Amino acid sequence: MEGDGSGRDLILMSLGDIFDEAFELYKTNFRLFAGIVALVQAPGLAVYDWLAYMIGVEPGGTPTAGSETPLNFTGTTALLFFLFVLVWGIVSLLQNGTLTWAISRRYLGYPVSVIGAYRGILPMLPRILTTTFLLTAILVGIFIVVAFPATIAVGMIAGLAGVAFGNAAVVAGLAVFGVLLVFGLLMGAVVVWLAL
Repeated sequence: MEGDGSGRDLILMSLGDIFDEAFELYKTNFRLFAGIVALVQAPGLAVYDWLAYMIGVEPGGTPTAGSETPLNFTGTTALLFFLFVLVWGIVSLLQNGTLTWAISRRYLGYPVSVIGAYRGILPMLPRILTTTFLLTAILVGIFIVVAFPATIAVGMIAGLAGVAFGNAAVVAGLAVFGVLLVFGLLMGAVVVWLAL
């Protein structure tokens, strides 16, 4: 085995043993894992806030004084959503990949540092970034092509049906909610399928 660690034999463990080992690993290496997370979360949050400011939307999603028309706000929101998913996708993948690498190395008895953990995943960085960008583009593209028009169409049809039955707002709202719920579940299934 490489490195200074003595290595560790992999043995069959019960579920309770796995949890005990995991809690012990996190307890003894908390500072290392917190450092790995903080190293990407802090800059990721700063980049997201900067992007929101540059687009003209406050971090809470409220339009600033420059976004007066609903159409501009809708376009801004879609762009902000795309950038948010892209930034947090990159941050999450970097963080999770580095944590996985560091945890496995620590478990096997090798010394690990915050910078060393990031150096360990550097060769995988191009694949991580490509995957993040493609997945983000696919999800946003599906939303723009399918969910947005479907929601408008269902809302209009439900609104007309509601006018006929006397309660347009409730029927339209429930129909739009139903479409978005089904679409959200389908998108979740696509993400799980792509992750496997």
